[in-house]
Amino acid sequence: MARPSKYGELQTELFAFPAENLAARLKNLEPFMGTAWFSMEKSHRTEPIRHEYQKYWVEINGGPEGIATYWDQDILLFAYSQIISSLNKGDEVSRKIHFTGPDFFRFTGQKWQGSKDYAAVVKALRRLQGTTIRTNIKPVGDILHAEMGVSWIEQYESFLSDNVTTFSIVLPETFYNVLNQRKNWLTLDHSYFSIMGGLERFLYTWGRKSTGFKNDDTWEESFNSIYEKSGSRMKPAKFRHKLRGIIRNQTLPGYVLEEIFDIKKGPSLSLKRDVRHPLLLSTKKIRKSKLSRRSDSQLNLPI
Repeated sequence: MARPSKYGELQTELFAFPAENLAARLKNLEPFMGTAWFSMEKSHRTEPIRHEYQKYWVEINGGPEGIATYWDQDILLFAYSQIISSLNKGDEVSRKIHFTGPDFFRFTGQKWQGSKDYAAVVKALRRLQGTTIRTNIKPVGDILHAEMGVSWIEQYESFLSDNVTTFSIVLPETFYNVLNQRKNWLTLDHSYFSIMGGLERFLYTWGRKSTGFKNDDTWEESFNSIYEKSGSRMKPAKFRHKLRGIIRNQTLPGYVLEEIFDIKKGPSLSLKRDVRHPLLLSTKKIRKSKLSRRSDSQLNLPI
């Protein structure tokens, strides 16, 4: 494949890393998977997402292009996976990752269609670089206040030509250092990329962190708590209505959702890991349509 000489040799083996073995880091940044650090909206959002915890807070602010979305996060998952693949092979890695448009789209199960898709990736890169995550740091000694800020990507470059479309991103040192620790890796189902709804993507990552990955692993949380963690701008009543629709249609691959009632917490979501879930084998976009019937042929899953 043609490639500008300034990029050096393309490490083609990186793109052979299968999506069903997708790994993403950040177990030691607990809120990353448990609360929304990305916008669930495809529309332009500049209003900050803020989470308050017992001892600290996290605030996500967007740049001119708005806050990075859950669809923009696919680029990060792709980048993290390439690094982890190389680490597994014993290859050298760095914070800078080169890739082509078709490589990225193939990884996420999409078909690259040229300049329109190129423009979409560039906008995603702008949002990732422009989004800043700020959090306070526990003061020590004579320090009265301390906080830190980091963007999802430190730098990006993009090139469009008649023969090849190339991108490169530089990950922040903070995230890169965490990636190099195997204990921080987290496996996702390959069908995650087929999830179209922002709330559904948030619920999947929340459930993935909370339930584990073994069959019948279960987690329960109240609607109110999920609403607070989601950073949603919807009215609470509309959020509950949308959540009940997702439960009714069962559109989270690998999980069975059920609404239960807790005397203390009120309406709650029960989320159970299901390795026989039909959507784990589906290559179609996951919309609001109900699932097909299950069959024993769906036992051997690439998880």
